This record gives sequence, C-alpha cells and structure tokens, in this order.
Amino acid sequence: MSHQPEVVEESNRYLSPSGQSLLADAKQARATRINLPRTRATRTLTFAIVALPGAWALGLAEFMWPILVLPMAVFILRRSRILMPRAFFLWLAYVAIAIVAAVSAADGLRIITVYLAATIVFLFAYNASSDELPDSAIVALVALFWILVVVGGVLGLIFGTQEFPSLTNTLFVDEGQLETYWDDVTRVQLSDGLKVGEEAGLVLDHRPKGFLAYANHFGSAVVMFLPAVALLRLQLDRGRHSLSLDLVAVAAIFPFIISRNRWAWLSLLFIALYIVARLWRPFPRSARVMVIGLAMLLIVIAVTPLRGVVTDRLEGESSNQYRSEQYRLSWDLIQTSPWLGFGGNQESDEIAVTSQTVYEDLHLGADSQILQTMI
Repeated sequence: MSHQPEVVEESNRYLSPSGQSLLADAKQARATRINLPRTRATRTLTFAIVALPGAWALGLAEFMWPILVLPMAVFILRRSRILMPRAFFLWLAYVAIAIVAAVSAADGLRIITVYLAATIVFLFAYNASSDELPDSAIVALVALFWILVVVGGVLGLIFGTQEFPSLTNTLFVDEGQLETYWDDVTRVQLSDGLKVGEEAGLVLDHRPKGFLAYANHFGSAVVMFLPAVALLRLQLDRGRHSLSLDLVAVAAIFPFIISRNRWAWLSLLFIALYIVARLWRPFPRSARVMVIGLAMLLIVIAVTPLRGVVTDRLEGESSNQYRSEQYRLSWDLIQTSPWLGFGGNQESDEIAVTSQTVYEDLHLGADSQILQTMI
C-alpha cells in the first residue's frame, strides 16, 4: 500500500495538464459525498435540466432552452465583466454570420435561437465562480441530463409510438399545420416510427427518442454527454450511487442501439478507442477493463436480436440510397447558395428516387450539422 501514491504519480506524467487537473479533482471528490452547493447559479442550471420532462409533456422540449436561459442571461449581464476563452471569438463570429444569414428565413431564426441559447449556457458556466458553480457540480448536472435522456429512451422502448397532442400543440397548431415540423415537435411521443429501409426484425418497430424531438437527437445526446458520466463515475466510491449509475449505463445500451443512429454508433466506437489508447500507459488496468467491456458488448449484440437491428441499419439498401440522394442534392444546393447561405434548411426542388420509393420536397440540411452550416 505504501507504494500506491508513487505509482499514481508516475502514471500522471502521461496525462496533459488538463487531464491531471480533472483526475486530481475526481480523486478529491471521491473522499466526500457529491453535494451540489445551494447557490443561485447551481439552482438555475439544475432547474434547466430537470425541466426537460415537464417541457416535453407540454410540447416545449424543442423550444425550452431559449426560455430557460433567460435567468442565465441576467446572471451574465449583472457581472462587472464577462469572461470568455480567447478562441471563443471564433464561435461568436460564426453565430454572427448565422444571424445575418437567417434574418430572412423563419426556420433559420429557430436554429439561431438554439445557437444563442448554447452561447449563453456556456458563458453562464464559464463566468460563475468555483464557489457558485464548482466543476464537480457541472459534471454532476451534465450527467443528470444524460440520465434523464436514457430514462426517456427506456420509456420509449416500453411505450413505443403512442402519442397525444400536448397543450402547446392544441393551442397553437391548427389543422393546416398537421404533419408539419411544428406539429411533429409539439406532440408528446417517446419514439419515432421507422423510416424507409429500417427493418424492425425481431426487436421493435420504432426508434426511441425519449424526451427529445427526434431519435437522432437521442443517440447524439447519449454519446455527447458520456464523458461527463465517466468523470462522475470516477468521483463515486463503491456503493449504491455508483451501482445505480452502472445500471443506468447498462440500460442505455438497448435504446441507444435500437434508436438506429449509425453516426452515433460510429462516434461512440471512436471515443471508446480513443479513451483506451489514452489510458493504456497511465492506467493499463482501466484500459483492459474497457476492452473487456467492449468485447462483451459486441458478444451481446452478436447473440441477441440486436444483431439484426445493427446489420439491417448498416446494410439497408433503400435507406442508404435515400441518404445518398439527400447528400447529393445537398451538395448541389451548396454550389448555388449565397455567400452567407440560405439561413436555414431547404426543401429540394428535385425528386429523389430510390429503388423502392420516390421522394419529393426532401429537407436538405436537417440531418447533418456540417451540411446545415454550409447550406
């Protein structure tokens, strides 16, 4: 036992300064129970996260952030000076260009509100002091958001595509707007139905999305916030809290795979391989555990009906043709777009034809952040 500190210090030299700082914070937090400080900043961010299921039930999940960030904006403006990283000006320049491009497009304005909300949330967390909003609290709250996303996905497996109009849908969506974007995102529904080329196989005929607007959003959220979950797990000693987090992580596997988000699958694989590579020298035992876990996951997929979901999604000819046509039309549109873009997603004038279906008015830019930015 007396040699353990030296081993840990030796392993730290393989980490970057930021990695050493995060590891030190995690070790320090392990000694005590994680408690969120009762400050205005912590309460504001906590409310914004736990409001997700309620906003979803009201039909506001897609629009809640521009509303919930208002207290954060007030918090920022009341400070004597607003701090930001030097490279953050690149993001602000991008948002400024996007605003100029979006002034003539209603859909573009909707997207801009999301960009502005993300900007405010970041500045809120960055400007809060360590006493108001410590790093451990940010990690715990982001992990809480991830847990809510997973819970919604599991409920999506259970309840499928059952839906009902929300209060927002009843009040603001008239008959002429049925089957439109506004009708879609204001309906209370935990899963999307399958699209062309997506076979149900032996599992389910729907794609879980939980409290989010689309199944692709669900898959992206699971991957995007997973690092915070890993950091929180480092902070938890063995006990019921760590066991509960482990069970949620296991439960996340099923809706994540059945959501049929190919890019999210690929992103998760790259993240896992990157983490294994970074951990292999400083923490070989942890790296081996991750490799064993990945191998067990692949075995579970191979011997269960989940295998059919993965292979059908990867090999679905019609789905691949549909996506190829969408990307081709998007690239053609980019060639003719104004210098600042169209300001939002566009509908194609050209008819897309796959081996099974003919599509009109394809939404271009809606399924790719890169294409959306270029369009």
